[in-house]
Amino acid sequence: MSFLDHMIHLIKECISTVAYQVLINGQLSKIKFPQRGLRQRDPLSPYLFIICANVLSRMLKREVEDKHLHGVRVARNAPTISHIFFSDDSLFFARANTVEAGHILRVLSRY
Repeated sequence: MSFLDHMIHLIKECISTVAYQVLINGQLSKIKFPQRGLRQRDPLSPYLFIICANVLSRMLKREVEDKHLHGVRVARNAPTISHIFFSDDSLFFARANTVEAGHILRVLSRY
């Protein structure tokens, strides 16, 4: 088992071992296991976001390097900006044509 496989296994363990019970009028409900997602305020959540956002960022940068996407420049010698990530939003910059839109869709489907 490689380091990456081991890390993936540990992350899945942290997520899948969650169970909930609700106390209603002094009675505990049945144990419920969430089907997906993370608990609110889970300390793992921001780190998983950073890891996943980094993967998507690298995929988009590769498309720019391969000249499949053309981002924007804010000044003559400034670097090209192809995307910006926020905690609850993502912006993608490309030429307004179906070819570049298709490249973005392809990246998102692989992601």
